Amino acid sequence: MESTVQVAHQQLIAELIPSVGEGEARSIARLVFEDVFDWRSGRRDRILSGEEIEKLQQIITRLKAHEPVQYITGQADFYGLQFEVSPAVLIPRPETEELVEWILDQQAAYPGTVVVMDIGTGSGCIPLTIKHNWPNAQVHGLDVSPGALQVAKVYARKLSLDVQLWEQDLLNEAQLK
Repeated sequence: MESTVQVAHQQLIAELIPSVGEGEARSIARLVFEDVFDWRSGRRDRILSGEEIEKLQQIITRLKAHEPVQYITGQADFYGLQFEVSPAVLIPRPETEELVEWILDQQAAYPGTVVVMDIGTGSGCIPLTIKHNWPNAQVHGLDVSPGALQVAKVYARKLSLDVQLWEQDLLNEAQLK
């Protein structure tokens, strides 16, 4: 069955409203259509391919199973950057953006080189955002999960940021010696 992007966008919203409410349904639909189908509201309408319709049906199934939209799209916005995410990492939170903003507000007080260590770095959103916005900082991220570190390393390379990322379990005394 043929469908346009605008019709599919409205159908996704309608599918999600019963479980998440209208506001959240619109937000999720915006993320899906921007990140997966490269379409933004106000853009020229187009016909979805059969493959895109199938992909949208898979996305709807996953959303109805309460899978976070960021894991479905593989992306999460954080402090003006778009991070790759997977179930190997936690989805960056707005409260964490506030922490990063507070840290970045300290730049004037520390004009020289500063060292920053993020323990439990996950996606790397904290150290990578700090390094991106405070280039002369020496930034390190530490995590016990190789999968999480792989996600962070991919994005560090993508942004060409010199951030040291370490696999370490601080709760394992044998690793600390």
